[in-house]
Amino acid sequence: MTRRVYGYFRRAAFAAGCVSLWFALLTSGRADPVADFYKGKTISLYIGTTAGGGYDVYARIVARFLGAHIPGKPVIVPRNMPGAGSRTAAGYVANVVAPDGLSLEASEQALTLEQALGDGAMQFDMAKFNWIGSPNADNKTVTTWQRRGLRRSRKRRLATL
Repeated sequence: MTRRVYGYFRRAAFAAGCVSLWFALLTSGRADPVADFYKGKTISLYIGTTAGGGYDVYARIVARFLGAHIPGKPVIVPRNMPGAGSRTAAGYVANVVAPDGLSLEASEQALTLEQALGDGAMQFDMAKFNWIGSPNADNKTVTTWQRRGLRRSRKRRLATL
């Protein structure tokens, strides 16, 4: 009786091994279109601050290691484009650079808050940027004093327009 059980498990293990080998051969030949796209390419990382500052250091650390985590392992080149509190770099990426997946932008985190509060100087929409991560976590808040007569952020926004 034990020979019969042993033979059954042996045949089942052999069949499972054949199926696993067949599946591995079937899936290993497929091309990865993302890896094919990024292989040998250079991604520009536009940094909206001056060299040596906090955001610059964060962006350069990300640039150094991020390429190894993208299929095709592209080279990421940091490029400083300071001005107007990161608006210069953000505007350049939004309005000039081709949307081909070969550009990233590291800007001040407050840009989204400033636009939400009605900053009319921005020539781009921060909602159209895709956020992929942050090397740190900050909490941005807006505080007003009760004597100002602005009890709601909506009133504050309307007052700045």
